[in-house]
Amino acid sequence: MVKPLSGEYWRRAVRARPGTDMRGVLWPASFPHAPRARVTAHALAALVIVTAVCGAYIVFYWADDPQVTGGYRVDALSRGACTMAIPVLSMCVVPSRAVRGRFGALYRLLSALAWVTATMAVPLLVVGTAVTNDNDYCTALLPEHPPAGHVLPASLLAALAAGSASAWIAWAISHGRIRPTALYTAWLVTVAVVVVATLAPQLHSAQTCGPESGAAAIPSGSAREYSW
Repeated sequence: MVKPLSGEYWRRAVRARPGTDMRGVLWPASFPHAPRARVTAHALAALVIVTAVCGAYIVFYWADDPQVTGGYRVDALSRGACTMAIPVLSMCVVPSRAVRGRFGALYRLLSALAWVTATMAVPLLVVGTAVTNDNDYCTALLPEHPPAGHVLPASLLAALAAGSASAWIAWAISHGRIRPTALYTAWLVTVAVVVVATLAPQLHSAQTCGPESGAAAIPSGSAREYSW
């Protein structure tokens, strides 16, 4: 029989052990005890956030345009995933090896691979997502762009706050025994999920088509000028 968790249990759980740096709990990417992992950990977080934002656009934007079929979204999402696979996976390995103090030739090779591929992949993903606003799509209205206002910054702030909360909960449940890499993983996954979850309703409800159809509603070629 499972016993209910008492208040004393939670008081012991959230009590920091001597020497615990709460920066590593609330912001796991800081890795207080592994400084060489910080830069790549933050770079990986940036890659994951960019991928999540672009993925949300591909899946949920242009929802009211009948020309944007499910097959097109799957193809675009597959291309984006292939573009980001190598930089994200290689960037995952680099901080993990840095935390364990493994700085050999393999670490340097993976680090170089991660940075070079990330530098090429991020612009390709962003441009590939942006050019979905083409004149082959519905041109009855100039599309609404949620990130033009406060939606994207608010989504990112909410995601980071949720990530810190999930990391703290994981730390408390484990009584501070959770490994820094596992804590970072919980934080990063939560951030990505909340980014998509908060952007999805705004993107899905954005009006991109009106009652009229065709290019008569706006001047010819104008649809290419409006990309997020």
